[in-house]
Amino acid sequence: MHRGQCVLILGTPGTEKTLLFRALAGLWPWGAGTVRRPAGETIHFMPRGTPYIPRGTLAEVLSYAMEPSSYPREAMVAALASMGLQRLEPLLNKTGRWESELSMDEQLRLGFARVVLQAPPWLVMDEAFGAFDDDTLELVISVLGKLTHTGIIHIGSAGEAHDRLFTQVVHLVKAPTTAPEEQRP
Repeated sequence: MHRGQCVLILGTPGTEKTLLFRALAGLWPWGAGTVRRPAGETIHFMPRGTPYIPRGTLAEVLSYAMEPSSYPREAMVAALASMGLQRLEPLLNKTGRWESELSMDEQLRLGFARVVLQAPPWLVMDEAFGAFDDDTLELVISVLGKLTHTGIIHIGSAGEAHDRLFTQVVHLVKAPTTAPEEQRP
């Protein structure tokens, strides 16, 4: 896979899609095989559920794991607006417990606003679209489609909106199990 490509990885239940995500993130050392990641390039991982929301100012949450001073305020405002979070602009310098002050939908969109702001070379997601309603999903897909220099891997399920984003689909299949020698007919 190359930067700028968008790949959807599909699998039926039992194909261990989440374990693949963990292996790509370096969090699952068990199993066999090789995972090669681009050396020296940032990979942004977005797990299933809400993204990590650290304590601090909203600007610190948005720029995590970078310093807020790495980004001009205008870029932060544009990232929030891209995800329909314009109402949060006046709160950029406010410190809060954002995981309890923002709705689940806003937290998810804030995670994608973080991706928009940081424009990482790589984005790997695990079922990141499942919690969105149709309109929000359309917005997220549209915004991700504009990140032309970001390689995107989404491990999850198919859908009409996805078709516009992903140029390649990989199907995971469950490896056949073989019965031990003494149980074979």
